[in-house]
Amino acid sequence: MRILYRFCKILIDTLNISYCHKEEPYLKAELLSNLEKVTEVKYHNGECSYQSKYKDYSITLGRSNLSLRGSIAKQYYGNNFQTTTRPQLIETIGELSEHLNFDISECKVNRVDVSTNYEMNNSTPVYFDSLGQDKYYKRQPQWNTTVYWNQTKRKKLCYDKGQWAKDKGLLIPLEFRGLNIFRFENRLMSAFVVGEVMGKLKPQVKHLFEEETYKTLIDEWYKQWNNIEKIKKVNFNLKPNMKQSEIKDLMIAGFMEDMGQEGYVTLLQRMKDYRVFNHASLYTRFKNTIKDIRDRNSIDHNLLIEELEMKIGDVEVYYS
Repeated sequence: MRILYRFCKILIDTLNISYCHKEEPYLKAELLSNLEKVTEVKYHNGECSYQSKYKDYSITLGRSNLSLRGSIAKQYYGNNFQTTTRPQLIETIGELSEHLNFDISECKVNRVDVSTNYEMNNSTPVYFDSLGQDKYYKRQPQWNTTVYWNQTKRKKLCYDKGQWAKDKGLLIPLEFRGLNIFRFENRLMSAFVVGEVMGKLKPQVKHLFEEETYKTLIDEWYKQWNNIEKIKKVNFNLKPNMKQSEIKDLMIAGFMEDMGQEGYVTLLQRMKDYRVFNHASLYTRFKNTIKDIRDRNSIDHNLLIEELEMKIGDVEVYYS
């Protein structure tokens, strides 16, 4: 079923791409002639590459490859608080193509980040303890004002966008200053993973211009949000004729809530460090048992999760 998104835009931010020109020897000289403020980098093996910059994009021209690394939003707006539409993505690629006098749409996509920003009622880190584990990713302990879920060539993260900009010494656009900006980002970090998600054997920039492919990336973004466990509040109510096992489970659920996700992730890592269990499967069984205990002793009402779900579920994708 196709997901309906409303009210809030989603953007393609980081877009790292490359083109193999070794079969076109004339192309390297032509590309080099179009670069500005070029720096030559020499290597120990006698090879060299040429590096340049155009707005946000870093451009590297090697012996056989052209590589461009940067942010579509920063290239277009000068920041990635504001959100680009699909036509603006196409326009930005056209501008890069004009700058290099080369059709960038033919480049291979090596990485694409899909994300958006939300204005929240509370400081962003307040929400992190309500975001738990993921079956296919490893949740990392909170680092500064960011939480990561990692896989080999995939990554997703939630972070305080305003604090991120301050830490990097970047100018925050006026309309975003003083706000609690929560960002959820899904990163596809290899051509193989990008192609797998897009359904393309060789993913190219021009495929991002297609409405259905663009939608597919957004659907993947939303799927990855849904796959993160949302932590409910413990219903710590005593009732007549409770069994000892019920009291024990209620105490475990209450302890886990007090510990928080950061403490829980640290505990799991310490268990592995001390080799508490003999087999890796036992850690999965342990996590499933704890999740079951918490679910059975929790209520659905969690204002923080309700706010997140309402805002992340209300997303508009600008295709046209």
